[in-house]
Amino acid sequence: MKKTAFLMIGLILIVGVPLISQNKSKHTKSVRTTLVDLHRVDSSIIASGNLIHKDRVELRAEVIGKVVEIFVKEGDQVKAGQLLMRIDDEQYKARVNQQSAQVSRQKSELSSLFLDLEIATRQWQRQQKLFKQGLSTQSQHDEAHYRKASAELKLESGKSALAHSKALLEETQETLNKTRISAPIDGVLTSLDVAIGETVVSGTMNMIGSSIMTISNENSLVTEVYVDEADAAALVIGLPVEVFVIASPNTPLKGRVSFIANTAKRRPGRNNLSFAVEIALDDVSHSFLRPGMSCRAEIFTNKLDSVLALPLSAIMFSEAESKYYVFVNDNGTAKKVSVKVGTSDDQMQQMISGVTQGQQVLVGPAKILRRLSHGDSISLIESKKL
Repeated sequence: MKKTAFLMIGLILIVGVPLISQNKSKHTKSVRTTLVDLHRVDSSIIASGNLIHKDRVELRAEVIGKVVEIFVKEGDQVKAGQLLMRIDDEQYKARVNQQSAQVSRQKSELSSLFLDLEIATRQWQRQQKLFKQGLSTQSQHDEAHYRKASAELKLESGKSALAHSKALLEETQETLNKTRISAPIDGVLTSLDVAIGETVVSGTMNMIGSSIMTISNENSLVTEVYVDEADAAALVIGLPVEVFVIASPNTPLKGRVSFIANTAKRRPGRNNLSFAVEIALDDVSHSFLRPGMSCRAEIFTNKLDSVLALPLSAIMFSEAESKYYVFVNDNGTAKKVSVKVGTSDDQMQQMISGVTQGQQVLVGPAKILRRLSHGDSISLIESKKL
């Protein structure tokens, strides 16, 4: 009987040891850690947009007519004053000739009116002398006066008509000149929007004129991006920027914020209001840069070197306490520590207080950290210094 009892106790002890061991293993959480250390933290704003030429002129038709000659092609270098295109000008030449003839005719009429006034003035002067001598009647005297006054009025009217005709001649001549399209600035022809034989139309109050071509200053290439209104408060002129264009996504282009729009606008394809921001690039000589290219810009609003920081995955927030906290490895036990955070980027968060350099902080797995409690037993999967 005693022998049987000893055997039973032995079996319980043998079976109980692995059960206790398994129970302990079940409540120990396997975690990854990192050491609190000094890092560089670059707070930034990400925005998207396009490359544009800041100095560019878009030429539009100012007259109606058919394009008869084009002297340049897209990509050509042009000089200010260079003739680029000609629109059919026959009807405008006819108007100029017609108005020029009108001016000549009115000049001749004006000469005749000057002569009429001169004759009327002499007759009036003669009648004045005769009237004073009693050799002319009051009626004759008044008639000479009226003829002189009438000649003066006709002369003034003729002058006004001539001035009006000259103004119309200048207007028709200016319209004729608009059939010859010349470059207003030095630059490169970045867009040619018409072909020979096409008819272009001038703008009206309700419609802009036909787009003809665009001339741009090659050295004025900038990046135009749109920053969400929520991030606009952090923007100032001169902030450093890295721009990545779609043609070379792994080549960061250095630049600085050169312009910030005063008014937020709703852009096509965007739900929120945004501010237009121009970025001046340090180097625009890269062969892959073309206006209109899509690009992404990282605007650095704050750069901190050698500050205590932790990966974002290590930091959690308690809504009940309205505090940030981390878990520190305290000799195999998870210790919950409240922390004060500062600037962050897309990887690291500055630690202002709560932890010290060299402390071992838990960084994952995320599903473990979310359910971890102060005082839980932990075992390390790996420990590394970032």
